[in-house]
Amino acid sequence: NNRFAVAASMPAARTSAGRPGRPIQAENGVLRSITLTNFKAHSHFHLDFNPHVNFIVGSNGTGKSAILAGVIQALGGNPNKHSGTAGGARAAQGLIQDGKDYASVVLVLYNGSDDPWETQRASTQTQARLEEERNVTVTSELTRLAGNKTSSRYKINGVAATRKQVAALAEHFNLQVENPCAVLTQAVHANFLRETSGGKRRYDFFLAACNADIVRERLLAARDEYKGIATSLEKHEERGAPLADRVASTSKLVAEASRRDALERDVSAAEAELAWAEVRKVERAAGAGEAEVSRLKDKVGEATRREESAVEELGRLRALTEERTREREVRLQQLHAAQAAAKAAAQEHRKAQRAAGEAQDALGETRGELAAARRRRDEVSAQHERKRGNLDSAKAAAAARLDAARRSAGDAKAAAAAEVAEVEAAREAAARQARASKERADGTSKRAEALRREAAAARDDLSRARSAQGDHLKRIDPAMPKLLAELGRARWPSGHPPVGPIGAHVRLKQEYSSRAAGVETALGGWPGASAFIAASNADERQLLRLIETHAPKLCSVRILVQQREARFKPAPSRHPDVASVLDAVEVDDDQAFNALLNFYSPEALLIGGLTDARQLFKKRVPFVAFDADGMKHYLRGELEASEQTGSHTARGLMRMDSAAVLSGLEQRQAAAEAEAAQAA
Repeated sequence: NNRFAVAASMPAARTSAGRPGRPIQAENGVLRSITLTNFKAHSHFHLDFNPHVNFIVGSNGTGKSAILAGVIQALGGNPNKHSGTAGGARAAQGLIQDGKDYASVVLVLYNGSDDPWETQRASTQTQARLEEERNVTVTSELTRLAGNKTSSRYKINGVAATRKQVAALAEHFNLQVENPCAVLTQAVHANFLRETSGGKRRYDFFLAACNADIVRERLLAARDEYKGIATSLEKHEERGAPLADRVASTSKLVAEASRRDALERDVSAAEAELAWAEVRKVERAAGAGEAEVSRLKDKVGEATRREESAVEELGRLRALTEERTREREVRLQQLHAAQAAAKAAAQEHRKAQRAAGEAQDALGETRGELAAARRRRDEVSAQHERKRGNLDSAKAAAAARLDAARRSAGDAKAAAAAEVAEVEAAREAAARQARASKERADGTSKRAEALRREAAAARDDLSRARSAQGDHLKRIDPAMPKLLAELGRARWPSGHPPVGPIGAHVRLKQEYSSRAAGVETALGGWPGASAFIAASNADERQLLRLIETHAPKLCSVRILVQQREARFKPAPSRHPDVASVLDAVEVDDDQAFNALLNFYSPEALLIGGLTDARQLFKKRVPFVAFDADGMKHYLRGELEASEQTGSHTARGLMRMDSAAVLSGLEQRQAAAEAEAAQAA
């Protein structure tokens, strides 16, 4: 069969295969190729083997041992049987890549020499194709299930098979994948070297490697059989003397016994023939039983597949039921809203009916008043007829007075028009002044409301800082110490607990205490100080579950996923004469330091205020800087900008002097309340 040598710490991976198009001459069971999908370190890997000697070389961690583990898995063995870190049915969990739900290994073996493996369940056409290709293909499929369980299925030439059938195929080709003399894995090698129990395990390893354990069992059985034979022989010797006397008398009966022996031989021959006929009958019954067992196994496999299909259908129905339940809840909410709207419409209808009644009453009163008005109209008409005569005489006098009045009205109209224009101009000016006053009032009101909110936030920060009594974890959040205690008790998939919160690993140097607000803003404020660092996506999911269980108020905490690496080396500053955030802090954890470089602005500069920013603007070298009040200043290309992005005072999110934190928060609260009172 193929021979393998697996070496470590080599610069690159190389393979050697036979020349293409050249017929391969090899014995049955020689490996032709292997294909790994989502298997350990390989997402998709294919390798064609040379029929003789193969060397697989590559750097540590590139998946050399995974290829050997795939061969063991495909041939029905357990790649983790001798591993100290996994075993039993749970060992298959480690064979599937993180974040994947399945893995597969496809192994092609040569089957074209003498005594080939014949698949009993393949069709005639498939069997002919396999004989033409002179290959046999073994497929192992692993599926991740709930509860850290894994299902394993096998196929031989595309036909479902059991692990026992795969083991029978390996035995047919004499492929002893779990014999350490044939396949020596790193786990077996490590266990052999770490032997500390007086050499017993090494002796057992030697017996298994050379199949001497079987020989040992046979030897012990032979010794027991020899002892039994010796004991029986001693008993026969004790009875030998009386038997010698009986030999003489028995010799007389030999002649007569010879005839009896002939008859007994005939009877024995007849009995033997009858026995062999019975044996052949039993063998035929056993063959039928094996066929029935095979048929029942096929039914069991079909039932298993139907059960898996039913489980999948049940999952789909559960998901559909949950979706229908959510739709029903939404429709119930809509129904409740419609019922509330109907009640409101009914109330409005009753109000409209009452208003209609009142309107009818008012209409009756109006009709009475109309009749009285008609009577008064008739009286006035009579009086009008009487006065018309007097009116004609008065018209002449009135016409004369009208001419005089028209002349005086023309003069008054001109004066009134001038006065109206003057009044309109004054009204427009007053309206503009009123609008300006209203806009100033609205702006002042909004400013007062914002300042009141800022004052309330300052009071909350001050109260939390006073209650923390110098504990920077409680200053980040009161629930943080409890959460860290739960994280320390949990077991993590990567083997390393999450690092965090980041603010717990950052200490502000005493000489930079006046720049605390700018440092906190550069490091992301509360979201940055409260963030955690997970080594893998599995760790991130477990951390989220622990936060939801033990500290639900911290569900908004940011979780950064990054691999564990040595501490990064920051790039040199373009402004070496100006202190940066990295100069002002000390970070006691490498992963926290790398996260600050990856996700925040620790290389930002620390300046005194706008004057220092203007000096940096003049140099025309790009920069980002924060002053003591948390104001951000930056130069990008031709863009110069200064903006308020954080708090004016430090909130104590890093390890620093508690007295300085309280003093800054008290000053912030007093200033915010004073500004709010002034705006109000």
